[in-house]
Amino acid sequence: MRKRVRTHKNIKIKSTAFLMMLCMIIGSTYIPAFAEEEDKSKLSALESGDSILDDLENKDSENKEDQSEDSKDNTETENNTQNDKEPDSDDDTDDKKSEADGDIDEKEPEAGDDIDGKESEEEAQNDDKKASDNDIKTKESKEEKESDEKQEIPEIINVLVPSAYILALNPYGFSIRMGEEEVTTEQVISGNYGIVNKSSTDQIVTVSLTVEDMNEGELVFVDSAEEARNAEEGVYAVYLAAVPADQEEILVDGSPVDGNTTGEVLQNVKMTGAQEHAVTLYSGTNQIAFKLSGAVYSLEDDEEVESDNWDDDLDREPEMIFEGLAPDGMGVTAYTFYGAMNPNAAWEKLSGGIKLSVIYTYRTADGSEEVIEGTGAMIYID
Repeated sequence: MRKRVRTHKNIKIKSTAFLMMLCMIIGSTYIPAFAEEEDKSKLSALESGDSILDDLENKDSENKEDQSEDSKDNTETENNTQNDKEPDSDDDTDDKKSEADGDIDEKEPEAGDDIDGKESEEEAQNDDKKASDNDIKTKESKEEKESDEKQEIPEIINVLVPSAYILALNPYGFSIRMGEEEVTTEQVISGNYGIVNKSSTDQIVTVSLTVEDMNEGELVFVDSAEEARNAEEGVYAVYLAAVPADQEEILVDGSPVDGNTTGEVLQNVKMTGAQEHAVTLYSGTNQIAFKLSGAVYSLEDDEEVESDNWDDDLDREPEMIFEGLAPDGMGVTAYTFYGAMNPNAAWEKLSGGIKLSVIYTYRTADGSEEVIEGTGAMIYID
């Protein structure tokens, strides 16, 4: 700011000197011209001879010299006057600057003292705040640790489903061998597909079954086996249904399903179907759902964890130990496919069969679901 004020004053001083010099230049050219015109007027009025003209010219010359000397004297006087003024202006500016600097120097220590005092107060407040924050963090850490000690078993989601499917159409009821000893004449031949819940919570498992006619719409999907068997001659009527297991235990090679069961084994289990609760399948997507109880888990034995940071201990998840499937077979179920076809249609003329796609989805049960009586785990779908 001081530099700005000082620059402004220098410009003002130079502007004043310029105006004064301009006035001097105008005066020095204007005054002789006026005197010359006046003398020539007198010369014209007198109409004298050469002597008078010479006198006037001499006089005029003297007047010019005198005026020139006077002009020079005036110029020197004004320059001296200007030179005298300029130092005064600079001196005044320097004095003001010195006074301003002095005032600032005198005030700065006081401002510094105030700033130091404020900084000290702020540092003290910050120290108090840090101490308070540390107390809060310590309290929160203790609460988290206490909560961790009371932590319930974390949720584990693990549902096992079949890895492959077998489905064949036998419209004319031929004898088909299903194994070394089993022979069937069923028109729709299917394996029995098991589902196992190894999750730590009860799960609702939904099976989405998409049926597609590979014969460009030649097949007619009907509502019952009787309707398919009694359809008009030449009509490609088909009844197809998903049949849930009843309350009998699901077996694999004559033994109950356990926690070591794999998806490969689940593609052909032994079950008894609850035929009265079969779900009819039509062209498009169809669904059947089951409720399976959660498996039994336990937490590992508590072990001391050496750590300088509580967070390491808090973030550490306890190891879950699998103890077994839900008791009484409530964590296992199965389903199969059943169907009928019109025996009075020329099925051999069709080039394709039925494409069946299976998708499983599951969610944690909310406790409001109820298993349909007469089935092992089937529930109604809203």
